Amino acid sequence: MPKPYHDGFPRSARLGDRAVRQARRAAALCRPPYPDMDSRIHDSRKRAKKLRSLLRMAAPARPGAVRQSDRRIAAAARDLGKTRDSAARLECLDRLIACTDAPEDKADLRLLRGILADRTRGHAHAVDGARALKGFRRAMERTEKALRAWPSDAFGPGTVRRGLLAGYRDARTAWKQARAAPDADHLHDWRKALQTHRHQMRLLAPAPGTRHARRCDRLDGLADLLGDDHDLAMLEDYIHRDRTALPRRAVSAAVRASRHQSARLRAEAFAVGETLFRRKPKAFLRRLTASL
Repeated sequence: MPKPYHDGFPRSARLGDRAVRQARRAAALCRPPYPDMDSRIHDSRKRAKKLRSLLRMAAPARPGAVRQSDRRIAAAARDLGKTRDSAARLECLDRLIACTDAPEDKADLRLLRGILADRTRGHAHAVDGARALKGFRRAMERTEKALRAWPSDAFGPGTVRRGLLAGYRDARTAWKQARAAPDADHLHDWRKALQTHRHQMRLLAPAPGTRHARRCDRLDGLADLLGDDHDLAMLEDYIHRDRTALPRRAVSAAVRASRHQSARLRAEAFAVGETLFRRKPKAFLRRLTASL
Protein backbone atom coordinates (compact mmCIF):
# COMPACT_ATOMS: atom_id res chain seq x y z
CA MET A 1 0.00 0.00 0.00
CA PRO A 2 1.38 3.47 -0.85
CA LYS A 3 2.60 5.45 2.17
CA PRO A 4 0.32 8.45 2.66
CA TYR A 5 0.99 12.12 3.04
CA HIS A 6 -0.37 13.72 6.19
CA ASP A 7 -3.68 14.32 4.34
CA GLY A 8 -3.98 10.69 3.26
CA PHE A 9 -2.96 10.94 -0.39
CA PRO A 10 -0.24 8.69 -1.85
CA ARG A 11 3.31 9.93 -2.26
CA SER A 12 3.96 11.48 -5.65
CA ALA A 13 7.04 9.34 -6.28
CA ARG A 14 5.01 6.18 -5.75
CA LEU A 15 2.38 7.23 -8.29
CA GLY A 16 5.02 8.29 -10.80
CA ASP A 17 6.79 4.94 -10.44
CA ARG A 18 3.47 3.14 -10.77
CA ALA A 19 2.71 4.94 -14.04
CA VAL A 20 6.06 3.84 -15.48
CA ARG A 21 5.47 0.26 -14.35
CA GLN A 22 1.98 0.19 -15.82
CA ALA A 23 3.25 1.38 -19.20
CA ARG A 24 6.07 -1.17 -19.16
CA ARG A 25 3.77 -4.06 -18.20
CA ALA A 26 1.22 -3.06 -20.81
CA ALA A 27 3.93 -3.15 -23.47
CA ALA A 28 5.15 -6.55 -22.28
CA LEU A 29 1.62 -7.95 -22.44
CA CYS A 30 1.50 -7.20 -26.17
CA ARG A 31 4.56 -9.19 -27.17
CA PRO A 32 3.94 -12.36 -29.20
CA PRO A 33 3.00 -15.17 -29.18
CA TYR A 34 -0.76 -14.69 -28.71
CA PRO A 35 -2.31 -18.03 -27.68
CA ASP A 36 -5.61 -16.30 -26.85
CA MET A 37 -5.90 -13.19 -29.01
CA ASP A 38 -9.22 -11.91 -27.63
CA SER A 39 -8.11 -12.20 -24.00
CA ARG A 40 -4.82 -10.46 -24.73
CA ILE A 41 -6.65 -7.60 -26.44
CA HIS A 42 -9.19 -7.34 -23.63
CA ASP A 43 -6.48 -7.22 -20.95
CA SER A 44 -4.49 -4.63 -22.91
CA ARG A 45 -7.51 -2.34 -23.18
CA LYS A 46 -8.10 -2.63 -19.42
CA ARG A 47 -4.50 -1.63 -18.75
CA ALA A 48 -4.90 1.34 -21.09
CA LYS A 49 -7.91 2.60 -19.11
CA LYS A 50 -6.09 2.26 -15.81
CA LEU A 51 -3.00 4.08 -17.08
CA ARG A 52 -5.03 6.93 -18.59
CA SER A 53 -6.90 7.35 -15.30
CA LEU A 54 -3.63 7.49 -13.38
CA LEU A 55 -2.05 10.04 -15.72
CA ARG A 56 -5.11 12.29 -15.50
CA MET A 57 -4.40 12.77 -11.81
CA ALA A 58 -1.35 14.79 -12.92
CA ALA A 59 -3.32 16.89 -15.43
CA PRO A 60 -3.67 19.95 -13.15
CA ALA A 61 0.14 20.31 -13.06
CA ARG A 62 1.09 18.94 -16.49
CA PRO A 63 -1.93 19.40 -18.80
CA GLY A 64 0.03 19.35 -22.05
CA ALA A 65 2.08 16.24 -21.25
CA VAL A 66 -0.98 14.39 -19.95
CA ARG A 67 -3.02 15.34 -23.00
CA GLN A 68 -0.29 14.10 -25.34
CA SER A 69 0.06 10.75 -23.57
CA ASP A 70 -3.69 10.36 -23.23
CA ARG A 71 -4.26 10.83 -26.94
CA ARG A 72 -1.49 8.39 -27.83
CA ILE A 73 -2.89 5.68 -25.55
CA ALA A 74 -6.50 6.34 -26.62
CA ALA A 75 -5.66 6.00 -30.32
CA ALA A 76 -3.86 2.70 -29.77
CA ALA A 77 -6.69 1.40 -27.57
CA ARG A 78 -9.28 2.30 -30.23
CA ASP A 79 -7.44 0.12 -32.73
CA LEU A 80 -7.55 -2.72 -30.22
CA GLY A 81 -11.25 -2.10 -29.69
CA LYS A 82 -12.04 -2.57 -33.35
CA THR A 83 -10.64 -6.09 -33.24
CA ARG A 84 -12.50 -6.79 -29.98
CA ASP A 85 -15.97 -5.75 -31.21
CA SER A 86 -16.86 -9.09 -32.77
CA ALA A 87 -16.03 -11.02 -29.58
CA ALA A 88 -18.01 -8.50 -27.51
CA ARG A 89 -21.08 -9.02 -29.70
CA LEU A 90 -20.93 -12.78 -29.18
CA GLU A 91 -20.54 -12.39 -25.42
CA CYS A 92 -23.48 -10.00 -25.38
CA LEU A 93 -25.63 -12.48 -27.29
CA ASP A 94 -24.61 -15.23 -24.84
CA ARG A 95 -25.95 -13.09 -21.97
CA LEU A 96 -29.17 -12.42 -23.85
CA ILE A 97 -29.66 -16.12 -24.55
CA ALA A 98 -29.09 -16.94 -20.88
CA CYS A 99 -31.75 -14.50 -19.67
CA THR A 100 -34.36 -15.21 -22.38
CA ASP A 101 -37.14 -17.62 -21.36
CA ALA A 102 -39.24 -17.93 -24.53
CA PRO A 103 -38.05 -21.05 -26.43
CA GLU A 104 -38.65 -19.51 -29.87
CA ASP A 105 -36.77 -16.32 -29.03
CA LYS A 106 -33.92 -18.36 -27.52
CA ALA A 107 -33.68 -20.42 -30.72
CA ASP A 108 -33.66 -17.26 -32.87
CA LEU A 109 -30.92 -15.73 -30.73
CA ARG A 110 -28.82 -18.87 -31.06
CA LEU A 111 -29.27 -18.76 -34.82
CA LEU A 112 -28.10 -15.14 -34.87
CA ARG A 113 -25.12 -15.98 -32.70
CA GLY A 114 -24.09 -18.74 -35.07
CA ILE A 115 -24.19 -16.37 -38.02
CA LEU A 116 -22.10 -13.73 -36.23
CA ALA A 117 -19.65 -16.36 -34.95
CA ASP A 118 -19.02 -17.51 -38.53
CA ARG A 119 -18.10 -13.96 -39.47
CA THR A 120 -15.41 -13.71 -36.78
CA ARG A 121 -13.53 -16.82 -37.83
CA GLY A 122 -10.56 -16.72 -40.13
CA HIS A 123 -7.04 -15.50 -40.61
CA ALA A 124 -7.96 -11.84 -41.12
CA HIS A 125 -9.16 -11.44 -37.52
CA ALA A 126 -5.87 -12.83 -36.15
CA VAL A 127 -3.81 -10.61 -38.44
CA ASP A 128 -5.77 -7.47 -37.46
CA GLY A 129 -5.42 -8.34 -33.77
CA ALA A 130 -1.68 -8.92 -34.02
CA ARG A 131 -1.23 -5.65 -35.88
CA ALA A 132 -3.24 -3.74 -33.27
CA LEU A 133 -1.30 -5.32 -30.40
CA LYS A 134 1.98 -4.37 -32.08
CA GLY A 135 0.81 -0.77 -32.43
CA PHE A 136 -0.36 -0.71 -28.82
CA ARG A 137 3.00 -2.04 -27.63
CA ARG A 138 4.82 0.74 -29.46
CA ALA A 139 2.48 3.35 -27.95
CA MET A 140 3.15 1.98 -24.45
CA GLU A 141 6.90 1.99 -25.04
CA ARG A 142 6.77 5.63 -26.14
CA THR A 143 4.60 6.45 -23.14
CA GLU A 144 7.02 4.78 -20.73
CA LYS A 145 9.91 6.75 -22.21
CA ALA A 146 7.95 10.01 -21.86
CA LEU A 147 6.97 9.24 -18.26
CA ARG A 148 10.56 8.63 -17.24
CA ALA A 149 11.28 12.24 -18.21
CA TRP A 150 8.55 13.64 -15.95
CA PRO A 151 9.73 15.46 -12.81
CA SER A 152 9.47 13.60 -9.51
CA ASP A 153 6.82 16.02 -8.22
CA ALA A 154 4.43 15.47 -11.16
CA PHE A 155 2.01 13.77 -8.75
CA GLY A 156 2.30 16.16 -5.82
CA PRO A 157 -0.41 16.00 -3.11
CA GLY A 158 -2.11 19.18 -4.27
CA THR A 159 -2.10 17.96 -7.85
CA VAL A 160 -3.53 14.58 -6.84
CA ARG A 161 -6.33 16.26 -4.89
CA ARG A 162 -7.26 18.44 -7.86
CA GLY A 163 -7.03 15.48 -10.22
CA LEU A 164 -9.34 13.39 -8.03
CA LEU A 165 -11.75 16.29 -7.72
CA ALA A 166 -11.85 16.73 -11.50
CA GLY A 167 -12.41 13.00 -12.01
CA TYR A 168 -15.35 12.97 -9.61
CA ARG A 169 -16.80 16.19 -11.04
CA ASP A 170 -16.68 14.82 -14.59
CA ALA A 171 -18.36 11.56 -13.56
CA ARG A 172 -21.04 13.41 -11.59
CA THR A 173 -21.76 15.79 -14.47
CA ALA A 174 -22.00 12.88 -16.91
CA TRP A 175 -24.39 11.08 -14.51
CA LYS A 176 -26.65 14.12 -14.32
CA GLN A 177 -26.66 14.50 -18.12
CA ALA A 178 -27.44 10.81 -18.64
CA ARG A 179 -30.23 10.98 -16.07
CA ALA A 180 -31.76 13.96 -17.88
CA ALA A 181 -31.40 12.38 -21.35
CA PRO A 182 -30.93 8.58 -20.94
CA ASP A 183 -29.89 7.72 -24.47
CA ALA A 184 -26.99 5.51 -25.56
CA ASP A 185 -24.61 8.42 -26.19
CA HIS A 186 -25.11 10.04 -22.78
CA LEU A 187 -24.85 6.70 -21.01
CA HIS A 188 -21.62 5.96 -22.87
CA ASP A 189 -20.21 9.34 -21.82
CA TRP A 190 -21.17 8.55 -18.22
CA ARG A 191 -19.49 5.15 -18.50
CA LYS A 192 -16.23 6.68 -19.77
CA ALA A 193 -16.14 9.31 -17.01
CA LEU A 194 -17.00 6.67 -14.44
CA GLN A 195 -14.08 4.49 -15.55
CA THR A 196 -11.63 7.30 -14.85
CA HIS A 197 -13.14 8.02 -11.43
CA ARG A 198 -13.26 4.39 -10.29
CA HIS A 199 -9.70 3.61 -11.37
CA GLN A 200 -8.48 6.71 -9.55
CA MET A 201 -10.30 5.60 -6.41
CA ARG A 202 -8.61 2.21 -6.60
CA LEU A 203 -5.20 3.89 -6.87
CA LEU A 204 -5.65 5.18 -3.31
CA ALA A 205 -5.37 1.55 -2.11
CA PRO A 206 -8.37 1.46 0.23
CA ALA A 207 -8.14 -0.86 3.22
CA PRO A 208 -10.67 -3.73 3.05
CA GLY A 209 -13.94 -3.05 4.84
CA THR A 210 -13.56 0.73 4.91
CA ARG A 211 -16.09 3.19 3.54
CA HIS A 212 -13.70 3.98 0.70
CA ALA A 213 -13.36 0.27 -0.17
CA ARG A 214 -17.14 -0.14 -0.20
CA ARG A 215 -17.43 2.82 -2.56
CA CYS A 216 -14.88 1.23 -4.88
CA ASP A 217 -16.90 -1.99 -4.91
CA ARG A 218 -20.08 -0.08 -5.82
CA LEU A 219 -18.21 1.76 -8.58
CA ASP A 220 -17.05 -1.58 -9.99
CA GLY A 221 -20.62 -2.86 -9.97
CA LEU A 222 -21.89 0.29 -11.67
CA ALA A 223 -19.19 0.00 -14.34
CA ASP A 224 -20.38 -3.55 -15.07
CA LEU A 225 -23.99 -2.37 -15.44
CA LEU A 226 -23.05 0.44 -17.82
CA GLY A 227 -20.65 -1.81 -19.71
CA ASP A 228 -23.37 -4.42 -20.30
CA ASP A 229 -25.77 -1.70 -21.44
CA HIS A 230 -23.16 -0.31 -23.84
CA ASP A 231 -22.61 -3.78 -25.30
CA LEU A 232 -26.36 -4.07 -25.91
CA ALA A 233 -26.44 -0.69 -27.64
CA MET A 234 -23.51 -1.67 -29.87
CA LEU A 235 -25.10 -5.02 -30.70
CA GLU A 236 -28.40 -3.40 -31.62
CA ASP A 237 -26.64 -0.81 -33.77
CA TYR A 238 -24.71 -3.56 -35.59
CA ILE A 239 -27.87 -5.56 -36.20
CA HIS A 240 -29.75 -2.54 -37.54
CA ARG A 241 -26.95 -1.69 -39.95
CA ASP A 242 -26.88 -5.25 -41.29
CA ARG A 243 -30.53 -6.23 -40.81
CA THR A 244 -31.18 -6.95 -44.53
CA ALA A 245 -28.55 -9.71 -44.45
CA LEU A 246 -29.84 -11.32 -41.24
CA PRO A 247 -32.96 -13.44 -40.54
CA ARG A 248 -35.85 -11.11 -39.74
CA ARG A 249 -37.15 -13.14 -36.80
CA ALA A 250 -33.69 -13.34 -35.26
CA VAL A 251 -33.27 -9.56 -35.58
CA SER A 252 -36.66 -8.95 -33.94
CA ALA A 253 -35.89 -11.37 -31.10
CA ALA A 254 -32.52 -9.72 -30.46
CA VAL A 255 -33.98 -6.21 -30.42
CA ARG A 256 -36.78 -7.22 -28.02
CA ALA A 257 -34.39 -8.97 -25.66
CA SER A 258 -31.86 -6.16 -25.86
CA ARG A 259 -34.34 -3.42 -25.01
CA HIS A 260 -35.83 -5.41 -22.16
CA GLN A 261 -32.42 -5.99 -20.59
CA SER A 262 -31.28 -2.42 -21.28
CA ALA A 263 -34.27 -1.01 -19.39
CA ARG A 264 -33.43 -3.19 -16.39
CA LEU A 265 -29.72 -2.31 -16.47
CA ARG A 266 -30.35 1.43 -16.77
CA ALA A 267 -32.84 1.49 -13.92
CA GLU A 268 -30.36 -0.27 -11.66
CA ALA A 269 -27.47 1.93 -12.83
CA PHE A 270 -29.31 5.16 -12.08
CA ALA A 271 -30.30 3.87 -8.65
CA VAL A 272 -26.67 3.09 -7.84
CA GLY A 273 -25.53 6.39 -9.36
CA GLU A 274 -27.83 8.29 -7.02
CA THR A 275 -25.96 6.85 -4.02
CA LEU A 276 -22.52 7.54 -5.48
CA PHE A 277 -22.88 11.00 -7.01
CA ARG A 278 -25.43 12.88 -4.93
CA ARG A 279 -22.74 14.88 -3.12
CA LYS A 280 -21.21 17.98 -4.65
CA PRO A 281 -17.53 17.67 -5.61
CA LYS A 282 -15.98 19.54 -2.70
CA ALA A 283 -18.17 17.71 -0.18
CA PHE A 284 -17.14 14.43 -1.77
CA LEU A 285 -13.44 15.32 -1.49
CA ARG A 286 -13.79 16.26 2.19
CA ARG A 287 -15.53 12.97 2.89
CA LEU A 288 -12.90 11.04 0.92
CA THR A 289 -10.03 12.71 2.78
CA ALA A 290 -11.63 11.87 6.11
CA SER A 291 -11.98 8.21 5.14
CA LEU A 292 -8.32 7.66 4.18
